[in-house]
Amino acid sequence: MQTAVIGDEHSDVPIILPTEAIELDVFRRAHQQDTFWCGLLLGGCGGQLATKLYVDRQCHFQHNPLPNGAPNTCRRPSVGESSADHLYVKSAMSRSLLEYGRAARFAFPPPIGSLVDVDLEDGLSLRIHMDAAVRPDWERQGAVILGPGVVPDPDVLAGCPYVYRVRCDSDGANRRVWIGTQSLARPTEWVPFSECTWTDEGLLTPAASRIMRDRSEAGSRPAAAGRLPAGALCRRAWSRSSAAWRRRSGRGRWTTCAGSATAAAPSSTACPPRPAPKPSVP
Repeated sequence: MQTAVIGDEHSDVPIILPTEAIELDVFRRAHQQDTFWCGLLLGGCGGQLATKLYVDRQCHFQHNPLPNGAPNTCRRPSVGESSADHLYVKSAMSRSLLEYGRAARFAFPPPIGSLVDVDLEDGLSLRIHMDAAVRPDWERQGAVILGPGVVPDPDVLAGCPYVYRVRCDSDGANRRVWIGTQSLARPTEWVPFSECTWTDEGLLTPAASRIMRDRSEAGSRPAAAGRLPAGALCRRAWSRSSAAWRRRSGRGRWTTCAGSATAAAPSSTACPPRPAPKPSVP
């Protein structure tokens, strides 16, 4: 078991135990006042953990014996260094929001470790899929960020400027969080979360900023409405990010209308009338 939380079983502060004995000595000195737990937000049993030092194999956390002396029978599903990545992503996003004077509520729906729901105080929301355990719902309100191994639907990439990705890499006894910007037109560009910004429209990476600026300057429009999943990230990403660029440039803005993105004058928020439904054929 390589990951734990600090403080108590309900904590969301993750920690990774070094695997080498010499590194564990340093780790122990740095965390003399801390207690380690098989956290509930890791899918754990809530028991307290101790560090186990080895010179001939990997060091790891182990459960303290139960009060009656019996061994702990925790059945935590994931114990590797990536098993706390959802908490590292939460921590990185919290720091980033704080830098911009914003706050958010975080939730971790089941299965634990697979999803992170983020509700910002201004009404924006995000869902982060850390793995492919839950299929992304492109109909839900709010942006979707995809983790490693989560393959976006081809229609999503074909019908939107970009999709956000997230991954975590080991950095000593920590995990560094990266945000990627994936699109059909160019390879995925990864940057540390600390290099992302927050606008009134939500999260913005340097690559997404360039993509929307290029599209705005070229006067391009998104793909046909039939190519855009209703309520999907691509529709929200296009309408909101393009709106930001167009407001700054004075060229109008984009509004979202029943599954399509349409150009509108700066003072107009009206959507075009919906086409009449086709008669059914018996």
